Amino acid sequence: MKKKILIVDDDMGTRAFVKYLMDKFYLTKSCADVREAIEWMSMGNMPDLIISDMVMPRVNGLEFLKWVRRSGFYHHIPFIILSGIQREDWEQEKIIDENVLYLQKPFNPDILLQNATLLTNHTYGNPSIKRISSTY
Repeated sequence: MKKKILIVDDDMGTRAFVKYLMDKFYLTKSCADVREAIEWMSMGNMPDLIISDMVMPRVNGLEFLKWVRRSGFYHHIPFIILSGIQREDWEQEKIIDENVLYLQKPFNPDILLQNATLLTNHTYGNPSIKRISSTY
């Protein structure tokens, strides 16, 4: 059975491109904002991975990550953040763990796919996971 990926990005082009990449290997759900994503998850949907933009209107990707990590039900879900914001600008939030990966926009599609595969095929908290560099 294919694993599920939730894609959250307010930019329709980026959202469609990531969905196109992931549809080859995963079941995908794409949402234009965090509220839509939370509503979908609250209806009993459990993604195996979340790929989210950082900067979005109303509720940003960082707040979404905080919500996921505080949840007793969703806290284990791996998270890939796609952003033009430098990682150091939000890293002080102290919510980064081994299941959060940051990829700088513009991102390499092959790197995104490889990391999605790694994050959806490991057990939560597995320290042996080796992420693939986002530099190209």
